Amino acid sequence: MPMRNIVLATDFSAPADLALARALAVARQQDAHLTICFVETPAEASSITPEAEVAALELSSLQKDLAEYEERELAVRVERAKAAGVSASGLRREGEPEETIAELAKELDAGLIVCGTHGRTGVRRFFLGSVAERLSRLAHKNVLVARGAAGDGRFHKILVATDFATAAQSSLDSALRVAAPDAVIHVVNAWQYPVGSWGLSALGDRSGALSTLRGALTQAAAEQGARIEAAQAAAGRPVTFRLVHGAAADVVTELAASEGFDLVAIGTHGHRGLRRLVLGSVAEAIIRHAPCSVLIAHSDSSTD
Repeated sequence: MPMRNIVLATDFSAPADLALARALAVARQQDAHLTICFVETPAEASSITPEAEVAALELSSLQKDLAEYEERELAVRVERAKAAGVSASGLRREGEPEETIAELAKELDAGLIVCGTHGRTGVRRFFLGSVAERLSRLAHKNVLVARGAAGDGRFHKILVATDFATAAQSSLDSALRVAAPDAVIHVVNAWQYPVGSWGLSALGDRSGALSTLRGALTQAAAEQGARIEAAQAAAGRPVTFRLVHGAAADVVTELAASEGFDLVAIGTHGHRGLRRLVLGSVAEAIIRHAPCSVLIAHSDSSTD
């Protein structure tokens, strides 16, 4: 189903403008309305003293200037979106950014939330800004955390992590919605030998035990991967399935880095009845370490 609404969280920074470029590409492709939202955290009230009253007057003047600046910056980005052929509007709200954005996405029934993140130059570990990280955990809508060069804004090489669960299918569906028409899409399943079987590697294939165990562990996954390839080929959006040995988060992040993927998609399960979404440890590791944009697809986006 096409997206009707997309929410972009912005703080007018360079990473936020990278996210804007990505959001515009998706909005054009989906013919969706883009709501560009800036959230201002409310200032804490201070004690009423003569000095505080003077400070309050100065703060009020500053806040007025800031509000005017924010309106101008929002208007600039809305015009940029419209110039790109995207229906767009700007919105200023007050509150905690991640909670406010999550609520807005729910209010608009947005198909996607897009945000930027501030990386740490020269460090391999991808450190999510606190707002982006909490938003990824909190929102019950799909979240695209934009990172890396924007290029033409579209995603041309996508890696989808799968364990064949419902959430993984959701991540593939979501990846297809944001993919460029000519995108190369790989679906990867990571597998590992069970604890206690490491001694077999010392025997190599002399006994055939390791090959037998490998076959037993990977046969079902290979069959499911073949079904995914067949289904997507029939739908006209072919994908390549890959079965790779290793820990899931390591496999995904290392492939993304070594083969130049510009998007990693990962599914995660929400917890019905809980407002806070707890990301799985694999998803958390991918979000933090991936060298490119990350799409977090929620299998349950209808609950609070």
